[in-house]
Amino acid sequence: MTFENADWETARLLAPHLLVAATHTANRHNRHLAEAVDHISQSFTEAGDYGSALQLQQAAHAITVASLDPDHLEALTSWNNLAEAFDLFGRHQEAADHHRQILTARERVLGADHPDTLLSRSNLANALDHLGRHQEAADHHRQILTARERVLGADHLATLHSRNNLGLALGYHQEAADLHRQALSGYEGVLGADHPDALNSRNNLALALDDLGRHGEAADLHQQVLSDYGRVLGADHPATLHSRDNLGLALDHLGRHGEAADLHRQVLSGYERILGPDHPSALTSRSNLGLALDHLGRHQEAADLHQSVLTTRERVLGPRHPHTLQSRDNLAAALRRWARAGSVTGPGRRRWFRGPRHG
Repeated sequence: MTFENADWETARLLAPHLLVAATHTANRHNRHLAEAVDHISQSFTEAGDYGSALQLQQAAHAITVASLDPDHLEALTSWNNLAEAFDLFGRHQEAADHHRQILTARERVLGADHPDTLLSRSNLANALDHLGRHQEAADHHRQILTARERVLGADHLATLHSRNNLGLALGYHQEAADLHRQALSGYEGVLGADHPDALNSRNNLALALDDLGRHGEAADLHQQVLSDYGRVLGADHPATLHSRDNLGLALDHLGRHGEAADLHRQVLSGYERILGPDHPSALTSRSNLGLALDHLGRHQEAADLHQSVLTTRERVLGPRHPHTLQSRDNLAAALRRWARAGSVTGPGRRRWFRGPRHG
């Protein structure tokens, strides 16, 4: 579903009034209001305003749980939507905790092979992947893919999502590129080449090619995807910012460090404005800028950025999260280069933006 400007204008105008109405005691059991708030929240999600979307989902869910039995299917759907909003806003541990509880409830109410149960298992795996538990996530996604192929069929949209998600969790493997090619072909056939899911899949294929050392192909594909995202979603949408950052990484691999740094700086500014400076995506973009500056020989600036990222990641993600450990490595490498400026060293470890996961 593409995002229409008219829908966005309506959502933007209605949201404050709906939030006020949702918190009024007279509407504590107003299911119609909860549905309206949920609908507006989805519009904010499409627009990339994940903070407002989370606030709206919390209001919608509060009405729903006051109105329905916890095991009611609509209550479980509302809970799932809230958990997904937590994940999009970067609160991955909370998302994982919610998805695990929802999965247990859906297995009890619907059975292990019901599409909604498989959706919950997929959402839990996505949250685990965001927490850096990649192997655990990949194992879940492989099981989900097998179940969806059996229950829904190989060409079902949810099955395509599973191929995409498994490819993302696998990372540096030829299998990941193969899965993204299969998913992309399916998305283009089912949804069309300009659908955001197809653009996301093309982005993920480009990342897989970059992982495999095919940097020129990756950069060309990222440039195409960035142009398409800008046309379909707008220049400031988080998916467009992801795409611009990925292009910067591919250019950095090609030795075009100045261009890469310029792109990362643009992306960082966008993320800080839209999602806030502490959002995991903003931290990743700041880290990528540090790497590009380090490759340009600007080691002190790079070290300062990596120190900033490390301090924030320790607070936001925890000291043992893989991204935090990576920041520690990046800082140490930049400090070593700064201490012996002029010596030839290899590139630091970099992070990239995978495209969005789907249930």
